[in-house]
Amino acid sequence: MRKFAAVAVALAAFAALAETVVIPTLPPPNIVDGDLADPCWANAYRTPPFTSAKEGDEISEATCAYAFCGESALYVAYRCEFADIAPREKTVASSKGAFDCDCVETFIDAGDTGNYAHLAVNVAGDIYKAGFCGDAKATVQLHEKDWTVEIEIPYSSLKLSGQAFSKNWKINFCRGNYGIKEISSWAKLGTGSFHDTAAFNAVTGIPADLVQLAKEQATAARGDFDFRLDHVICAGVDKIRATLDLVTEKSLKGCAVRARILDGTNEVLSTTVRPVYFHNEAELPIGALPDGRYAFEIALVGPDGSVEKSRSEDFWKAPPPMGNPAKAKVEIRDQNMYVNGKFFFPIITWQFSASGDFKTRDEWESANDALYADMAAHGINALIDQGPEMSDLPPEWFEKTKSMPAWHKKQYETHRRLGVGLADFARIASRHGIYIIHCSPFLGRKNIDSAFARQCFVEEMLKYRDIPNILCWHTADETDGQVDENLLRNRLYHEIDPGRLTWLNVINAVSANKNAADILSTDPYPIPNAKITMVANHADRLKQNTEGRPGVANWLWLQDFGGEGSWTRPPTPEEVRAMAMLALNHGMSGIAYFNWTPPMKRDGVRQHPEGWSMLKKFNARLQKCAEPMLTGKRLFQGRRGDEDILEFEFKGRKYRSSVNVETFECKIGAME
Repeated sequence: MRKFAAVAVALAAFAALAETVVIPTLPPPNIVDGDLADPCWANAYRTPPFTSAKEGDEISEATCAYAFCGESALYVAYRCEFADIAPREKTVASSKGAFDCDCVETFIDAGDTGNYAHLAVNVAGDIYKAGFCGDAKATVQLHEKDWTVEIEIPYSSLKLSGQAFSKNWKINFCRGNYGIKEISSWAKLGTGSFHDTAAFNAVTGIPADLVQLAKEQATAARGDFDFRLDHVICAGVDKIRATLDLVTEKSLKGCAVRARILDGTNEVLSTTVRPVYFHNEAELPIGALPDGRYAFEIALVGPDGSVEKSRSEDFWKAPPPMGNPAKAKVEIRDQNMYVNGKFFFPIITWQFSASGDFKTRDEWESANDALYADMAAHGINALIDQGPEMSDLPPEWFEKTKSMPAWHKKQYETHRRLGVGLADFARIASRHGIYIIHCSPFLGRKNIDSAFARQCFVEEMLKYRDIPNILCWHTADETDGQVDENLLRNRLYHEIDPGRLTWLNVINAVSANKNAADILSTDPYPIPNAKITMVANHADRLKQNTEGRPGVANWLWLQDFGGEGSWTRPPTPEEVRAMAMLALNHGMSGIAYFNWTPPMKRDGVRQHPEGWSMLKKFNARLQKCAEPMLTGKRLFQGRRGDEDILEFEFKGRKYRSSVNVETFECKIGAME
């Protein structure tokens, strides 16, 4: 595995922009009531006035934050000035959520792991929490010229993911003053996003034992009767093993562990384990069982034969993949993708089907054939689906799991009427040399633990997994805080289809999710709020977290849209080219453009009128550059003035790729 020393240098330089502060330890207030008159706040660390998250903008209504440590909690307060109290009074009476109005947001990455807790509180006292496993208190007071909030965050309430913890934490304090369109931050944000973890300030002096807290959280999650199966989906697996860990002070003499498999209410297999220990294992042969859904029940049986405790988990027995000889063999070597033994650089977009109320299959086929031909002509070689619209699965599955967005329904109904589905899309795509990337709609956060949703997933995957030109499975998108769910999704995909790779996209939390997929990506969208160096920062973070792991690939979603949210305009063709070349300079082995826009909608708002046509020549050039840049020997990668440079050697010749991050000029050629 080649070392990317220059990446570490770039990360260190970027991190140096962040402030490092010491938070004092003080006696806490008697009550968390939003009143900052308590002596602790006079002695707390006080931030300088927040600066705009958008480079160059001025802030008219000032904000500062305060922070100190107690023995068991972090205390944070904000003072938010304003010019007019009337909008705040109106909000207090009508607010329906934390982000409806003027609000403050606290971001805490305990131990600098890349996984963070997010707490938002608005002027009405509405609270939003993510990344917590316990309560945090927040109280607001509204005054004539400002509003204040006082927050108590117990260290034990922060959800810890069990990595090695640094003594330094990464923290940021922010304000979304949406009524006057001002967003400001304590940390200097290189990307304009509050969620830019690389820009959080380093904080020292917090007396929390994170290792012990993580152990306590893990123990609490396991409970005193922790039961685990080695498989949830047994695809071609002949045995299933259960593990039972007991936490008890009671004598286990004379007790037994009884394990049995149930088909509905009928027992089909059972075994008994004696003697009973704190750690127990039970294995049952399932090779002769018909395929289908079962329950594995495990019980602690007392000396008198009574069941003292029991639990059951559903599992599925499924056939192995058929071994279709036409099925693409996709693998990752040295963080690069290879298909059927050949280097493959994926250029992906997010568009799956031609829209229209088609009357016949021939009409549908012709429209999609033209769509895929156009994409192939523009260098697209892989498509990620937009959801269930191209599915031929039963509508009741989507209704019960609430996994059919309204904007997919019309297309789905058209496809159902015509009798077309994913295999048909894949067949047309294969005709044009395009691979398919599919994401199951049934494993969303709200239903991932539902037995019905998992049943839908199993039946869906049994239908789709032998499609020859599936490149990989996309497990989830922007699920940064869903670490456990991301790990579970990855497991389920690999168990039902062991031979295929998985891809997870997050916004920032790569470190916490680095074991949750074979391919990791993030989605830097800088235009027009930040510099395109945001792309390089995201790429460096990916490389840092996958260093020494040749079987993990790094991809990037690149911005090719505008006209929504804070992205008021799309990138120019020059900006798109520069971002793509930055991704290659920094070792990304695949890119995706978000998103493809039909020609009639390229009006300069959603996508630059010339943006898509530019890709026709540029993506062909990108394909020629990719293999030398990614498999060649890296000689230098870093900044020289305004130029981001990669120098590399390939087949005995030396080359240089440069991207001017100010003018967006891109050059690549042989070195003299």
